[in-house]
Amino acid sequence: MTLTDIINKTISPLRHLAPIFPGVGYKFYDGIWTLVDSKRLQDKLEKGKDRGLASKLFISLPAKIITGATSGAIELASVTGFYETIQLANEGRHLEAVGLGFANILMRYVGYHIFKKIEDNAEQQIEELELKHYGRKLPKISAIADLRRLLNFSDYTYAVGDFLQRKATRYTAIALGFAGAGFAANYVPVIKDFLPNITLKQALFWPIIVGAASAVTGACVKQLPRLYSQGFLTAAQGNFLNLMEDYRKSEQKEQLEEFWNRIFKYESLIKFTDEERDKETKYIKEQIEKLTKALKNSLSEETLKFLRPNGDGNIEELVDDLLDNQPLTDTVEKTKEGFLMSAKYALNEYVPQKEKKLRTGVSLGLYEDWRDGAYLSTEDTRIVEQAKGNLTLKMLGKDVFGKKDIVKNIYRRISQAIWFKLATRSVTTNIGKSVNRLGAKYRDNFNAQVLLWPGHENSKWLEQFEGAKKEVIEERIDIIKTAFGPDWDSASKMIERMVMPNFDWATEVRARYDAEYIDGTLDYNWLNDLKRMGYSREKIYQASKRMKKSKKDLDEFVQYLQQERPKLLDFENAESLRAVKTAYHHNRDDLKKHFKISWLKKRNEQTVNDIIDNISSEKERSKYSRKLLKIRIHQQLTIFEVEGYKRLVKALAFPEEKTAFVEQTHSFPNIVSEEQLYSEPAINTATQ
Repeated sequence: MTLTDIINKTISPLRHLAPIFPGVGYKFYDGIWTLVDSKRLQDKLEKGKDRGLASKLFISLPAKIITGATSGAIELASVTGFYETIQLANEGRHLEAVGLGFANILMRYVGYHIFKKIEDNAEQQIEELELKHYGRKLPKISAIADLRRLLNFSDYTYAVGDFLQRKATRYTAIALGFAGAGFAANYVPVIKDFLPNITLKQALFWPIIVGAASAVTGACVKQLPRLYSQGFLTAAQGNFLNLMEDYRKSEQKEQLEEFWNRIFKYESLIKFTDEERDKETKYIKEQIEKLTKALKNSLSEETLKFLRPNGDGNIEELVDDLLDNQPLTDTVEKTKEGFLMSAKYALNEYVPQKEKKLRTGVSLGLYEDWRDGAYLSTEDTRIVEQAKGNLTLKMLGKDVFGKKDIVKNIYRRISQAIWFKLATRSVTTNIGKSVNRLGAKYRDNFNAQVLLWPGHENSKWLEQFEGAKKEVIEERIDIIKTAFGPDWDSASKMIERMVMPNFDWATEVRARYDAEYIDGTLDYNWLNDLKRMGYSREKIYQASKRMKKSKKDLDEFVQYLQQERPKLLDFENAESLRAVKTAYHHNRDDLKKHFKISWLKKRNEQTVNDIIDNISSEKERSKYSRKLLKIRIHQQLTIFEVEGYKRLVKALAFPEEKTAFVEQTHSFPNIVSEEQLYSEPAINTATQ
């Protein structure tokens, strides 16, 4: 009897259970076959088009049922690890897996030898895919291993203290019960001989003493780890860890260019003609030429060197400095050059945000807020605070998310907060230790930036200390690997746990609200961003289905506008058209519902037109423009954040390892078509 026959007889009764779990039962059965049949598994993985990978369906509901309530959490994590191994091998990204979970569970119920064979077969397929995509076997990443590395004795001490403190009331109640029974025994002859005689004073004070002892002991034990680590945290913050915000600000040039390419360019396109943009470009060029000529004729090399002591004496650099000190206009800029002038002025001018907006026409408050956060600091939570606290972003979230989405987001935010806190606390604590040790050894002010700013180890001042450069590099690598993992794949995954939920939230809000993000108006779309951030083909495909349906709805709506409201499509009404499409996309005032009735059954046309008239009014369309700018800027910041963390961590500890993300994030991607989704791995391999 072959292995296939044995498994068939063992699991065939499951077919009869399939109708009990519609859509799951049959896939549970088929899922086992998918994993047994190596050829089918390989085909599914390589094509990437089976959106319901049997392994995924196999582990979701049945795994929860099998593992049970007690051990379910640990074992389900193991099972999920096995699924992610298969899926991520398919995606071409780093692997995250324990790799053995699903087989270990099934061995208990069906038989060791059968499923050991399945496990070995699946592991072999995974290794083959790793070799095919990367030319090497990838490390296996485990959340349990990461927790084990990041949690330390202080955490366990704190947990014990917290437990004692929380249980103080319970211990008081138990002591009170025993003391009360002992006191009552004085008046019950039957049990008097079996219980100690307790006075009323003892019965009252003993429970208080027990409860107080538990609470005080717990509070003291909780403070021990704080007292131990507080000194290192203070040393890190006191030695300029918070000034790693300067590293973030050093990326300003590329970030502003991307803001123009992805956001502000489209504000210009709906408000100005090509002739107006060409006129501004010509005007700026003429003024720069006149200014350059005037400076060359009036300034000597000595004066120029005095004005720019850290420059190379180039007139153009001085001209750039002068241009940064004055906005071009107080309205939306027509050209990239004008936008950069006004944006740099806004970032360098210290006045209230409303005043900056009046002077420049550019609103970069969210960007300025994010720039004040420092990479790898425990306080770098600006993006989360914006999503939770900014009134516009909060309102957009409520508009597009249902209750199920909100619960899911809460779960992801809690998980994100834990990982972010653990990783950044590890970095901060170890930075404090290293700064203290290096400072004591070399008698100089070694600060956090020496350890965390790539290239700073090559500074001339460090050359005076023999061996210091080597120690700085070794300390830096040790700090990063302790917090993020021993290899780049582990570190990349840790960063995604820390900050990717910010991108997920912002991108989902934008996809549900921003019609132009869906309908092809922009030079990029939702799928571009998902692919850029390394999402799986499975998720990109699911997004493409949603986008295709939404785009079809929007095309029908625009077709209706062409017939019934053709003036809305005129250039002078471009902003109104964008507002109306946005309102339709997120179903403002049930516009989509009324339109469907009007379009299909020739009813409610007046209701549709009334809503369109209201939204296209100057007041309403301005509101939509402000909201779109806010969510577009916020989403772009989440991209900067993920890619910024990856660039920094890789440069500090893994400079030689191949990477699965875009090193230079400022190239402009092409729109992803549905046919291209499976033409190559979901990652960008340009840097490999």
